[in-house]
Amino acid sequence: MGRVRRVVVGVTAVCAAAVCAVMTMAAGIVPASAATDDGLPTIRRQPSWLPPDLGRDSTVVLAPGTTDFDPIRAHDIVGGSAPAGADQYGRTVGLGFFDPYRPNVEIVDYPEAFGFTVAGRPVGIVGHDAYNTSVDEGTATGLADAQRAWIAQGRKGTIVLSGYSQGSAVAMNIAYLLHQRYAAGIPGAIPDSNVVVVTGADTRFPDTGAENVFPSVLPGAYTNGPRDPAATGSTRVISYCIKGDLVCDMANPIADPLGWAFYLAPGATIHGKFGDQVNKFPVERTWSSGNTTYVVLDGGNPWGMWLRKEGVPLPANFDETLDRLIPVPEPGQPSTDAAGNRVPTPREVQQSLSARLRWDVPVTDPDARAAQRRAHPAPTVQPQIGLTRPADRRRQPPRLPTPAELAALFASLGRPAH
Repeated sequence: MGRVRRVVVGVTAVCAAAVCAVMTMAAGIVPASAATDDGLPTIRRQPSWLPPDLGRDSTVVLAPGTTDFDPIRAHDIVGGSAPAGADQYGRTVGLGFFDPYRPNVEIVDYPEAFGFTVAGRPVGIVGHDAYNTSVDEGTATGLADAQRAWIAQGRKGTIVLSGYSQGSAVAMNIAYLLHQRYAAGIPGAIPDSNVVVVTGADTRFPDTGAENVFPSVLPGAYTNGPRDPAATGSTRVISYCIKGDLVCDMANPIADPLGWAFYLAPGATIHGKFGDQVNKFPVERTWSSGNTTYVVLDGGNPWGMWLRKEGVPLPANFDETLDRLIPVPEPGQPSTDAAGNRVPTPREVQQSLSARLRWDVPVTDPDARAAQRRAHPAPTVQPQIGLTRPADRRRQPPRLPTPAELAALFASLGRPAH
């Protein structure tokens, strides 16, 4: 038993180190805020996959990505400026996302940091806070910003929530909480029909988002798993991802370790350097789930995109040849083996093991916490006064699975996807 525990602890430590290393690459070495400083020319033209009336009678609540610290000077910012968010402004307003309506823009002021915690203390890799703390603060601030904007525009029109990378987590959390307020009938709540969300490089993009791939093992940088499109009610959501982006299109290292490792560095570059090119890239495919529309954009092979940006001459068939040799993961597509069986991600393995052990996987986003509570509701007892109260939720100490149970678990994980 002691040996098994040491193995579990060792595997957890390795996973935590991997999460830290890769997310540092995504958020620190090539931060999302680098999108507009790479010299690539931009054009101002609303992408065809956005609603043509986006921005009409609206206020845009803009959540910057990690380390987007450059100030904004623009006439559509309250007071004519904002202390941060220039890159997210450039990759949305600057690209014509909301043209020709020129709505007012509110910038969410939050840490925009990535890090983890040790003994409850933040260890900042970029910025000074842990990732989860940064997202939580952005969510609280952005929620208040949205409510103030709704009142300022006479409780009519539209509130547009926009975020990229870490900012996408903030925007989606705000949308979830706004929907919960409206569904609960809270006076003054913003109706779902008056909210639109536009996110880029969502960390929880279906199947291939970084928070769907990495296990939730690193305190302060816990991952939250897949989103449920129904969690935002009838709020309209558009979520886009550039093929090869490390944050929204990460390969499954269990199913494709070579592709996962091979596309790490160029994937980080795409995430950090090509966010202001999205209205140039062709749409590879779109699909909808509930009121969410997913858009996949294809700018070419990640290595080809990176090398060309650096001025390296490449043969005409470079991208096609490399795609054939080492395929780029498809955003929003689960990994399968040669027989068509779904291959679980490390986080899905963690989720299944935790369920067998009756452990909760740590999550921090409000929708993920609510889903966890629904999955494990607290039993109630009947006190003498006739009111219900939560029963003692203390659990028996978890036991480790037997070898037979582990074998059955991994066999079940390999069943074909439906």
